[in-house]
Amino acid sequence: MRNKRIKQLEAEIGTFIKQYKRKAHAGYDPNDRSYDREIEKKIKSMSPEELDEIMRGDDDEENYRLYIDTKQLYFATFEEAKLEAEKHMSEKPELRIEILIETEGADFWAFEFANKKWVPS
Repeated sequence: MRNKRIKQLEAEIGTFIKQYKRKAHAGYDPNDRSYDREIEKKIKSMSPEELDEIMRGDDDEENYRLYIDTKQLYFATFEEAKLEAEKHMSEKPELRIEILIETEGADFWAFEFANKKWVPS
């Protein structure tokens, strides 16, 4: 389990990144985006490896939630969740995987039995 200081830093960096990457609004000053300059200094002083570890988190964190009807299971990777789902496919339950980390793509996936594939939902 990660210590409290690391979790706090992860939260601060996550907020910073959201504020920093926000697009400027048309017709306004492109530098109108505000963010915490102290966090910016901390990030710039970190090694790339340290920043990467904080942004990605531990590999053993459970960032994927598999729903098998009403049952919920947690996994470290999307592939692990899919493998577990395959064990239950003969029963044809409702299968969904929720991605619990920030992603640019879909954060929910459902298995379509008719097409035999995972699709964003």
